[in-house]
Amino acid sequence: MRRLYRKLKFNYSEGGLGRLLQKTISFTLNTLYSESLWKIYIYKGFGDLGSSESPVQCRTLKYQDLLDAQYYKVVAFPEEIRSRFDRQNTCYGFYSNENLAVVGWSSNGYLEIEQGVVFPCPSEVALFDFMTLPEYRGRGLYTNALRYLIRNIDKTSEPSVYIAVDPNNIPSVKGIQSAGFSPFLCMSRRKILGFVFVSQSPAQPDRLAGNSKPAAR
Repeated sequence: MRRLYRKLKFNYSEGGLGRLLQKTISFTLNTLYSESLWKIYIYKGFGDLGSSESPVQCRTLKYQDLLDAQYYKVVAFPEEIRSRFDRQNTCYGFYSNENLAVVGWSSNGYLEIEQGVVFPCPSEVALFDFMTLPEYRGRGLYTNALRYLIRNIDKTSEPSVYIAVDPNNIPSVKGIQSAGFSPFLCMSRRKILGFVFVSQSPAQPDRLAGNSKPAAR
């Protein structure tokens, strides 16, 4: 109940009664039927990642650091964030001129696509839940954050790195492509009257990629 109350309070603070009503209607409809799609990308090896025009400074963040930064998820969903730390996930903060610009997470052995949706990748590394703060979007910081982590992940075993994205989130797709990731797998989850159906299929090459490198987010 506390989580539900905070979620309602958060949505109300974001858009007032109109947003709260919209979310309530959406939740009711999603209970009857909903479909979520994700595209999983993979990075293999540690080759040339290209140059970074917008450098970032990376810091490992703790729970209190996120609270101090008033990161919206730790304020709205503290239990979820605490559980990530309890599972030994690592939170990274990327700074531009000493200001927090990008927040992202890494895990080992599995990819958390969404709360309650996990893709196993034993002995590999996964990146998930990246967010660029609105005032820093369009500067290539997301791509540079991914490149930084790829360069600094344990290179002794050269693990593959996974990341998932909603294929309709074009800016994130472009950022992932620019960081050197390749399409790996498509996943879908359908909820019909409370029943959940998950399916997987091989990912097709990106149409966005074309013959030129896409712009960074």
